[in-house]
Amino acid sequence: VATAKDTATSAVTKAKDTTTTKVVTAKDSAAKKVVATKKINVNTADAETLKLLPGIGDAKAKAIIEYRNANGKFKNLADLEKVSGIGSVTTTELKSAVSF
Repeated sequence: VATAKDTATSAVTKAKDTTTTKVVTAKDSAAKKVVATKKINVNTADAETLKLLPGIGDAKAKAIIEYRNANGKFKNLADLEKVSGIGSVTTTELKSAVSF
């Protein structure tokens, strides 16, 4: 049987979780806006920086770095499509956000 104190504690915990989520989302949005004004060089960026790009998460960032290490620098968007998991839709999203 839940007491009034347990119910209140649960409500506070849920409120804190919601607030944290909103703050993180706001920070993520701000980071995306920074990326929009400054292009990311896919030949030099680390995984965390690559993940700031639209459509790039952990797996694609790792794949970009592995491909780059095995095959050398990317010359253009078409080279990025050689990376597993990246196709024309992703490169279209990346067009204005990346440099080589």
